[in-house]
Amino acid sequence: MGRSMDFDDLRDYVIGDNSSDIDWKSSIRHGSLLVRRYEAYKRHNVLFLVDSGIKFNGYASPEYKKSDLAMHCYGTLAYLAYKKEDDAAFISNIDGGIKFSKFRSNLYDLEANLSEVEKNITKKNQYNVNDLLMYAINNTRKRMVIFIISDIDGLVKLDMKLVSKACARHNLVFLNIEDISIFGTDRFDLEVSKNVPRIIARSKAIREIERKEKQNIIDTKTKELKRYKVSVGHISNKEEIVDKLIDLLERHKNAVGTRA
Repeated sequence: MGRSMDFDDLRDYVIGDNSSDIDWKSSIRHGSLLVRRYEAYKRHNVLFLVDSGIKFNGYASPEYKKSDLAMHCYGTLAYLAYKKEDDAAFISNIDGGIKFSKFRSNLYDLEANLSEVEKNITKKNQYNVNDLLMYAINNTRKRMVIFIISDIDGLVKLDMKLVSKACARHNLVFLNIEDISIFGTDRFDLEVSKNVPRIIARSKAIREIERKEKQNIIDTKTKELKRYKVSVGHISNKEEIVDKLIDLLERHKNAVGTRA
C-alpha cells in the first residue's frame, strides 16, 4: 500500500498488520503496540462468500472436518475485519436460498452471521460459488474485498470470466479447505455414499496418480487466478490457520499493491 495517503489516527496492533505501520514512540508511551491508520484504508467492505453443501461433512484431515475449518477461517478473518473497523457481510446458501447480509461492524452481527452460516454449511444446496459471486457483484455498488471460502471443487468450477468481471471493481481472495486423501483406512466417498474400495484405498500407484492430478489442478487454477491478482491459500488443519491466513493476507496485499 502506498504511503502518499493522509495519516488519520492510531489503533491497536492486530495480527496481520504491516510492521512498518507501527508507531514506536506512541507504542512506548501507551505501553502496547499501536499502528498508524491512513484515511485511504480506514474502512473496507469485506464480503465472506462461504460455500456450502454435503461435501463439507467430509474431512480435511483425520482430525478435522471441512465445515469446522471453514468456520474457523471465516470467524478468524471476520474478527480481524472487526478489529480493523471494517464493515463485513456474508453471502451463502441459507435455508435453500441465497442470503446476502448487510455490511456491519460490530460483534453482535459478527456472531449472528457466524451462527447462521454454521447452521447451513453442511446442508444440501443448489447454488455454487459462481452463483454466489454473480449475485454479490450484481447486488451492491460497494467496492469489496471478497474472501471466497470453498474447496477444490469450488476452485475447479470457478468461472474465470466471472472472476475477471469481479476483479474489475473488487479484490478477490480464495481460501481452499482441503480434502483428505481417499487413501487410507475407512475412507468414505460422500458423492456416492459408499466406502472407498480397499484395493483403491491401499494402492500406492493410484495414490501417486491422484496426488499429481490434484496438484496439477491446483497449480493450473492458481496460475489462472494470479492473472487477476487473486491469491490462493490452502487449509487442512486447525493448528495452521493463523499462520496461513497471515501469509495469505500478506500475499494478497503484495499482489494488489495500492488497490488493497
